[in-house]
Order: sequence, then C-alpha cells, then structure tokens
Amino acid sequence: MVYFNKTEIKEDGVYISFINSNDEIFHPLTKSDSISKVYFHEGKNGCEMFMIDLILSCGFIPIGNHKSVAKYRNALCSPKAEQIIDDFENKKNLYAKAFKKQPNKYTWSEQDIAKNKIDNEKFAELAKLVAEYEN
Repeated sequence: MVYFNKTEIKEDGVYISFINSNDEIFHPLTKSDSISKVYFHEGKNGCEMFMIDLILSCGFIPIGNHKSVAKYRNALCSPKAEQIIDDFENKKNLYAKAFKKQPNKYTWSEQDIAKNKIDNEKFAELAKLVAEYEN
C-alpha cells in the first residue's frame, strides 16, 4: 500500500508526498514521472482520472487533511461515488453476461476494450465528482 498526504502541481510536473506501508516516515514532495506524464499529455482531468484509478485499483490511499488529497477521500467516500461505482460495475456485469452468451462473437481483446472503456467512463464521472470537492 502507498499512502499519500499531499500532491502539488509545479511547472515541471506533479509532486506527491507519500509513505509506503513498510516505511516509517513520509517522503517529502517527490516528482512522480508517471503522474507528471499523464498530466502533461492529458491535462488536469486526465491526471485526476489516473489518480482515481490508482486509488481504486492499486492501493493508493489518500490520508490527511491537505486539500489536495482530502478532495479524493471526501469525493470517493460519498454516497454519490458509491452510486457511480455501482452503476458502472453493473454495466460491466451486463457486458460480461453478453460476452458469455456469445463467446465466439467477441475476442478477448474486444472484451478488454469494452471493459476499459467502461472503466474510463467511470473514472471520468468520478473526476467530475472530485472537482466538486476541490474547494
């Protein structure tokens, strides 16, 4: 697990203060090449979507009260986020059932593309919600 307690966008990239589950102290703000790359290629919204993916899929946990991380925790723990996540998981389940009914009609690649598209739509909706909690 990685816990983060502050993010900051600077001219040369996105910086993050974090601690790994086996560390004892937080690392000071450190430039994240992967998050910075997303920020420079896809802008703020793309960066928010990437952060949400890290949080929901990779054990990246926002902690503390700094506004740069509180927005994720507050938004993603809200009833509205739960509803968004449930809606998109239901959509993925419907697609999975359709794929199972006609297994020879869809390749694994087509199934993965459909699932990734649904995930990206979910991350986009959640990014809008995070923006509401930003201030």
